[in-house]
Amino acid sequence: MPVSVAVIDIGSNSVLLLIGERASSGWRILLDTARITRLGEDFSQSQTLQSQAIERTLNALTEYFAMCRAHRVERVIAVATAVVRQARNREVFMEKVLQVVSSVTEFTVLSESEEARYSFLSVVRDPDLFVGRDADATVGGFVASASSPTNNTPLLAVLDIGGGSVEVALGREEVQHW
Repeated sequence: MPVSVAVIDIGSNSVLLLIGERASSGWRILLDTARITRLGEDFSQSQTLQSQAIERTLNALTEYFAMCRAHRVERVIAVATAVVRQARNREVFMEKVLQVVSSVTEFTVLSESEEARYSFLSVVRDPDLFVGRDADATVGGFVASASSPTNNTPLLAVLDIGGGSVEVALGREEVQHW
């Protein structure tokens, strides 16, 4: 039976859910959805997550975990980004999230470099951009090898503009600079 995994991305403005199932040729997407929760609402002056914003986010997480159960997800990876990373009441938020999440969840707050790296990898490994790991693909007019980058493989720059931060990552198959 295929292994199913869910990834939840808790951002400043939205919470994303992606459920995938391991297939012989990679991953098959079962569900890809987003909820606008505005966790970063009224954050900038106080650097504090507001109770209403936390509640909206927890509601989205509760809904997502119901979807994970319905899809019989075996592993859930949840990450939070800039607004949680910068929040003065980060621990309060994390405690509330841990009350909602199931025992199959890995929950972490990403550092800036981790956020840049995962954004970069999500582009480099997107099958719609790089068709097959052994194939060459054209991205933005450049041919990039998805299997074995060389010094001749053009650098790829990925710009991730989020609600609470901006990351720029530069690399070939892996991030070389951010």
